[in-house]
Amino acid sequence: MPAQRILERRLGSMSAAITLIVVTVLLIILSVVYILAIAIQESLELGTAIQEGDITITAIESRLADAGYPLNIDGLYATYQEPIRTGLEGVATSAFGIVGGGGELLIGLTVMVFVLYSLLIDSERPFAWFQRVIPIEDSVQRELLSELDRLMGPLSLATSGSPSFKQFCSELR
Repeated sequence: MPAQRILERRLGSMSAAITLIVVTVLLIILSVVYILAIAIQESLELGTAIQEGDITITAIESRLADAGYPLNIDGLYATYQEPIRTGLEGVATSAFGIVGGGGELLIGLTVMVFVLYSLLIDSERPFAWFQRVIPIEDSVQRELLSELDRLMGPLSLATSGSPSFKQFCSELR
């Protein structure tokens, strides 16, 4: 990883690995919190609009009819009331299952962080071990690694928004 190598030169191997893990975890957590905050805000606004009468079944039906989808929501609800109730109960049960599975998720994330840390600290040894263990001829393995290097560099540049990526793409044509 380019960031790992740059940080290793300045901070040392252990500090660089810890820094990258903390930054990665924080970015993931912040992304999830941001998405959840938007979803909660939108659902609260929708709930408020429904309670205040800004959004009615008649308004929804007329908007759908204007779009070419005539629909009788009251009739559909009367017809499919039981399957809707069963589906909502299933969604609620699944939501509680997801929340209850937080412990398993925490354990899995902890294991992932330790594996990532060990790979960042000592990236050369596991990589050399993978090369020894994988039952592929050396020439094929070298070819695969060179192709991987050829692809991973531009992917790193693309995710960083580098103008060098555009140059690489133009060279591929």
